[in-house]
Amino acid sequence: MKKIFYSVFLQLIIVISVFANSYNTIDIDGNNTGWATDEQFTNCSSADNAYFTWDAEYIYMGISDADADENIATFVYFDTDPLGANGTTSAWAWGGSSNYINTPFNADWTIVWGKDESGNFFIEVMQYNNVTSIWDIYSTSSSTSLVISTVTLVEFAIGADYREVRIKRSMLGNPDEFKTSMFSEQQWASYYRYFAWPSNNWSDANRTTDQSIPHYYGFFPESGISPDRSAYYDASFEQWTGAARSTSWATGGNWSDGVPTSSTLVRLPATATVIVDAAGAECDDILMKTGATLTVNTDGTLTSNGGIYNYTGNSGVVVQSSSSGNGSLIEYRYGNTLMTVQCYTTAGQWHSFAAPVSGLTANDLYIGDSPGVWIAEFNESTLDYTYITELTEPLDDVKGWLLWVEETVSDHTYSFQGLARESMQGEDNNASRSAVGTEYGYAYVGNQFTSAIDWDATSPAWYNSNLNNAIYVITIDGWASYVGGAGNNGGSRYIAMNQGFFVQVTDNNAPPEYGTLKMSRDVCVHNDVGFLKSNTTIDSLIRLQVNQSGKSDETVVRFLNDATEEFDGQYDASKFFSYSENNPLVFSKSMMDSYSINSLPKSVQEVSIDVAGINGVSMTISATEINSFDSVYLKDKLTATITNLALEDYTFTYNNNFNNRFTLFFSYTGDQENLYPELSFDAFSSNNEILIQINHTGISEISVVNMLGQQVFSQQTSQSKLSIPIHQSGYYLVKVHSGQHMATKKVFVK
Repeated sequence: MKKIFYSVFLQLIIVISVFANSYNTIDIDGNNTGWATDEQFTNCSSADNAYFTWDAEYIYMGISDADADENIATFVYFDTDPLGANGTTSAWAWGGSSNYINTPFNADWTIVWGKDESGNFFIEVMQYNNVTSIWDIYSTSSSTSLVISTVTLVEFAIGADYREVRIKRSMLGNPDEFKTSMFSEQQWASYYRYFAWPSNNWSDANRTTDQSIPHYYGFFPESGISPDRSAYYDASFEQWTGAARSTSWATGGNWSDGVPTSSTLVRLPATATVIVDAAGAECDDILMKTGATLTVNTDGTLTSNGGIYNYTGNSGVVVQSSSSGNGSLIEYRYGNTLMTVQCYTTAGQWHSFAAPVSGLTANDLYIGDSPGVWIAEFNESTLDYTYITELTEPLDDVKGWLLWVEETVSDHTYSFQGLARESMQGEDNNASRSAVGTEYGYAYVGNQFTSAIDWDATSPAWYNSNLNNAIYVITIDGWASYVGGAGNNGGSRYIAMNQGFFVQVTDNNAPPEYGTLKMSRDVCVHNDVGFLKSNTTIDSLIRLQVNQSGKSDETVVRFLNDATEEFDGQYDASKFFSYSENNPLVFSKSMMDSYSINSLPKSVQEVSIDVAGINGVSMTISATEINSFDSVYLKDKLTATITNLALEDYTFTYNNNFNNRFTLFFSYTGDQENLYPELSFDAFSSNNEILIQINHTGISEISVVNMLGQQVFSQQTSQSKLSIPIHQSGYYLVKVHSGQHMATKKVFVK
């Protein structure tokens, strides 16, 4: 890695409840403790609650109710190959051959446990024989545990108003997925059946023929799952078959039952090679057996509403990146998924980078000096960057870095391997402000998820405090910014995968001050940021663009009811100067601040505009977007030229000795009263003057009248432009007569 220090290196110049997140082991002692909130179910008929979870060795179930400690038998059913045909829906139950209970799946196992009519403990394990089509006795016990060869296969305990059991996963064949349901039966009188789980559409009743459990739960019994999620109720399982002889996720023939939907639990066997090559792929959990691969290419988007359980390792999941863009993967529920995330870098350009997997160091960006690589981090208090010289430097969470790959070779695609990010990224007080002023308080942060993120996503996506609302992103020619619905230079609410960006701590005039930026996976969206152009039309907005020598820059001026003429942290974005002197700049000014996006109250009549660029070289200013204004005038104070940017661009020669060169004037749509469209003129105020531009030829008679009806100016002229001095602030009516035509406009003078 290069260790060269270059003093002007990209210097920043600123002008202005408990949930089961892993396996959960329950102590089988008859005490109703240890269950996480998302392991508790209220849909257990007549019972207070049912409970369900697992760890690496056992499946755990429980029931709480005043009857739970009575002489009742609990029947638990499992379909251990829900993608196969084994088992039967005529599940084992007591009362003779005609009293089998109907399950909503092909049951392979029945585990019965509890107390008989005399209060004696028992366990009975039954396994369905697919050859003989009968239920075989696997094993029984007359105690609270079933032990074979020192291995506890089933164990239960009954306490006050509560019962619980654990069932060895290996006894069931260590299934990759299963479906399950249960009910309990009183061991006296009419053998009343209740405590059905899930209880939806079930009716408690005495033991009889043709009783059915209508619904079930289905799971991949992996770590990190919340069992009460809706996707697991009547879970739909799909398996990749590849029968269509292609690798495309979107081909229905490659799946056991058509293309997965948003709630499908997807199983990729060891032989699966799957490519997400189109937008819109979705599912819930994904279980990848060792050898399976899942690639999201640059045309693909995949949403996993659950988690991805990847047993192949880093090469199992790949999110691709190229010059055409990035693949996009959103995994909402898990996070600790091993994967490879690519990052395409163009040689000879600065990249604003954030590490997409955990555990990366500067060494992961090093390419062995072929080509050379520069990495730098931003220093808030000194407003500059520091080169990273140690390969062991960690690429911290939610942190942005500047990355340069030398131009000696072609572009480079990094392949970063490791664990995907946890759901919550960031920590308290991870942004700081060392001094008062708009140039301080900037924190270089980054998007470390495998998709774009949405800055405007609503809570609980972001957990931010004491931060201004603008974001700033480096581009090829300079900086893009975005705040409150308005962006410039391509800046938008969406931040690309692997993208670093700046935020700013609010200035409360009490340094040192701190801000917090945290994000959950709810900020994630599928959005091709590189090609994004906002479709939102913002009222009362003017977008100016300056062009010089084939390069351009933008600034936005808009008008909001809640804005002020000072810097507003929720509505304004400061101007970042470009890191290259050859890139032109345009920005608005207010006091000592410079803005890329300037939000102002609607009472403001004029805005100071300035530019920067190559001295002596021609520049052009144009209005690329005008909303809610009839006309937008640019006055060049150096040449005294006034141009209506709504009709034409303005070209001039840049002079670096003349600052604050331009003033922007405007008139709102509907402000003029014009009975004759062929008589067109514009009037606006500047300081103590009314400036008039007449858009027709010939002699015109101009008069100005105050709100008392007093005429303060009158003149006949053939000129197209006129400046009228006004000595008292207020509203004035400007009237223009030409022949038989007349037009009137109201102007406010400060």
